[in-house]
Amino acid sequence: MITSKEISYIGKCFKPHGIKGEISASIEVVNIEDLSCLIMDIDGIFVPFFMESYREKGLNTFLLKFEGIDSDEDVDLFSGKELYALNIELSDEVDENLSDMIYLDELIGYSIAIENNIIVGQVVNYDNSTENPLFIVNDLSDKELLIPIVEEFIINIDKTNKILTMDLPIGLMDLN
Repeated sequence: MITSKEISYIGKCFKPHGIKGEISASIEVVNIEDLSCLIMDIDGIFVPFFMESYREKGLNTFLLKFEGIDSDEDVDLFSGKELYALNIELSDEVDENLSDMIYLDELIGYSIAIENNIIVGQVVNYDNSTENPLFIVNDLSDKELLIPIVEEFIINIDKTNKILTMDLPIGLMDLN
């Protein structure tokens, strides 16, 4: 039996992808191929799930296929579940503060602020279907803006006030 002391949080499942049992997930592990399994809490018991395959979808986002899970109905049970890995399989590259991570889904509803804390809009969704994920933002006049999700652009994430402060390149806002 796997105990909580033997595992570390590494990410979260989102929603089924397609009809063949794949699920999208955010995982903060450099070498996912080094993991023998991914572990989820199923009714209070840590259960290992073995990956049949995986593929990168975007920035830290993967499409996972688990052995024996072959339909979107089966994999739907994993939506929203936290993912864990065995401590003995994790490298030193894994951030010790993964429990403080924030996911793109959680940023929906956040205000976007730029220099001098000027609010330019609100995140209404995101698009991570391409190599370069984008925030979909409604500006103050309800015009849609697309802002690249680039770690270097993000200055601060204020979870209390739901404000995402960004340092955007000059002219980026004019492109929308």
